[in-house]
Amino acid sequence: MLSFALNTVIYYRELHQKGQICFMSTNTKKQSLLGKAPRSTKTTKNKQNRSTATKPNNIKQSANTSANNKAAQKSKSSLLTTLGLLLFIIIIIPKPTLLSYHKLGMVSNSIYWPGVFGYGATLLDSNLQPQLDSKRKALYLCTDTVNSKSCQKYKVIADNGIIAAIKAYF
Repeated sequence: MLSFALNTVIYYRELHQKGQICFMSTNTKKQSLLGKAPRSTKTTKNKQNRSTATKPNNIKQSANTSANNKAAQKSKSSLLTTLGLLLFIIIIIPKPTLLSYHKLGMVSNSIYWPGVFGYGATLLDSNLQPQLDSKRKALYLCTDTVNSKSCQKYKVIADNGIIAAIKAYF
């Protein structure tokens, strides 16, 4: 079923590229079935004038279709650029995590925002400045970042992802 639909789409795209079919915006070319000529026995000057008048229209239609193709290519390239930029922003922006940490039997959960390139890290429910050491699974909460004696060390139990942080926030 899928291959039939795919073949149909390819067939209609080829017809559209040849100018034999159009979709809603331009006039279609009239063709006879199986290459047979239409049945008209009368040839008058009006019909001959009409046939000469339609030739410039066909040229205009082909110019319109090429302009439409260029516009479609521009829209596709701008769409790809926008999606690439959005993906780049999603990768660069720091993502919050839900940290579970404990000290002396007291377990706490907090949303940890790592900041941009390690600067500006915060815990959403604390005024202390956190410093996360993910290799040692330790969280240091400091009142003053210059004086290391003002820091308290907590053991990180779990570092849940962004979905857990969103659930905990709401």
